[in-house]
Amino acid sequence: MIPRSKLVSRAYLNHIRSSTLVPRSHRRNLQSETPINTDKVGEEQKENLENETANVSETVEHDSSIPWYLREDASSQIRTVEVELPEVPEHAPATVADFLHVVGQEYGMSDIKLYDLSELPEDHTYSVTNQPFKYIIICSGKSEKHIYKAASELRYRIKHERGYLPSMEGRVSSALNALARRRLMKRAGKGPAATDNEFGLGKNSWVMCDTGVDGIVVHMLTPDRREHLKLESLWSEQEDNVSTESSIDSDSIFRGFRRRFHTSTRCFNGNKLKEIYDLLLVQESPKSLQSLKQEFDLSFKGLNIQEYNIKYDFYKSLHLLDPEAVTEPDLLRIVWDKYSSLSLVCDNWKQEITHDVIKYMELLVDSPIASHEEPAEKYNKLSKFISQITQFSNEEVNLLSNPQFQSLLWRLSYNGSNEVDAATVSEIIQTGQPTETTYSEYLVLDEKKSRDAWTFIEQCYHKSGTPVPVWFREQKMYTYGNCGKWTEFWNEWDVIVQTVPTEHVLGYWVKLLVYLTERNTIEELRNFFVTYWNQPQRMGYSFIADYIKHGEQFTTKEEKHAIKSAINKLASECSTFPWFQPASDFASKL
Repeated sequence: MIPRSKLVSRAYLNHIRSSTLVPRSHRRNLQSETPINTDKVGEEQKENLENETANVSETVEHDSSIPWYLREDASSQIRTVEVELPEVPEHAPATVADFLHVVGQEYGMSDIKLYDLSELPEDHTYSVTNQPFKYIIICSGKSEKHIYKAASELRYRIKHERGYLPSMEGRVSSALNALARRRLMKRAGKGPAATDNEFGLGKNSWVMCDTGVDGIVVHMLTPDRREHLKLESLWSEQEDNVSTESSIDSDSIFRGFRRRFHTSTRCFNGNKLKEIYDLLLVQESPKSLQSLKQEFDLSFKGLNIQEYNIKYDFYKSLHLLDPEAVTEPDLLRIVWDKYSSLSLVCDNWKQEITHDVIKYMELLVDSPIASHEEPAEKYNKLSKFISQITQFSNEEVNLLSNPQFQSLLWRLSYNGSNEVDAATVSEIIQTGQPTETTYSEYLVLDEKKSRDAWTFIEQCYHKSGTPVPVWFREQKMYTYGNCGKWTEFWNEWDVIVQTVPTEHVLGYWVKLLVYLTERNTIEELRNFFVTYWNQPQRMGYSFIADYIKHGEQFTTKEEKHAIKSAINKLASECSTFPWFQPASDFASKL
């Protein structure tokens, strides 16, 4: 007896032989078994042959009785899309063009934008002196899976070429199964509003990669996520980047959030609070301050994050004017109320946490009460604050990579306010007017805490494979001088002068002399003019040597005026010293 499976197979073969169907192998041979010399066939014969072949193929393709595994694949032609890459500035390093090529040509990202922050003025919010990035690349992926794949490839590419894994945020590993992800979301839902969202647990709709290469950062977003966030508006000055459209479902990416107030009401109330805060800044009498506080408290509704931030700034100003009217615990209570509110929505709680940590550090520096505390006590307060506030984020908050955090972390290591800092020096150079303050007293430096702060910051840059920036070494140098640690001061200067590019080094010489003139310490002035003025054979560099390399020209007229004014100011006290005479002669020729 023949098995049923063979009967079915035999019946199917008979059906094939008796019908007009053409098996796949035979269709393939229609064009390959009999070679045709098209050079000898007339145009009419060639046309008939092509029509006959097309008719056979069409019959095979559209006959529904053919099993799917015998049908010819009706795949459409692949359409090649040329990705348009943005223009790269001439001064940009070659790595910028490399990353643009990678994300556009190799990873298939679209709508690529490049923002150059490297040449913004120092007073600009996004200049390289205020944040660590120089070039921002924003691009769109086709889907969350596309972004995840591209981000993973970029991560491993940098690891292979550079020897380290770059910092990457928003990339959710597919190794986290759906059940584990739901459990994490459920656990997050039990916490305050800061953790009550699925960003970082859901899909890869926004991935940011700090490449660690020449200050380049790459943002990959889905089109919908990009439309909601509008990252371009942060760095673009074009008005058309600011959209007036509003979507009623714009908060739908946040799990568990509900709108409780109308958006226009929130903005109106925030503007009203801002007006009261602005009035506070011009008030002088305590009576008017108290009335403004009462008006502010009556107007405060806590509708959004902006209101809480304005309230913090308002109360901090009151605290600086009257520490007893508003205490440090009062300010902390505002912060904790913000994070425990269930009605608040924020796209980036990590960034909000970073801002609040920086604000608290500024309070520890500025407060009339906290400024008299020992550095160890202030560091303990900061440690406790960071430990508590970071619990409101599901993701790791990397504070050490923030330049403001680094600067304030170092600032907490000493007490006192009568100091010559970088802002003071820059103001003297730009305005041409020296300060009327006498800097005779030294600040008090906690050497152990300053050493600990420096170790943390140095390790952060070592880990990222980048050198410690000059601005931070300059801050360290000024601190050592303000605290009377002159050996450490000159050690830092020796590092700075050999680190700064040749085209900028003359400006740092000018700042050094302006600083020493303001501190007005004769012994250190003597050390500068004897060791660093025009003795390159001793140190390998000097002011005069770099001045000659620069074509005996200052970069700006303000620098020229500043160094001449500094030398003339010192003449009243130093004119009798032989070591000062070369500088006096130099100034007279400017």
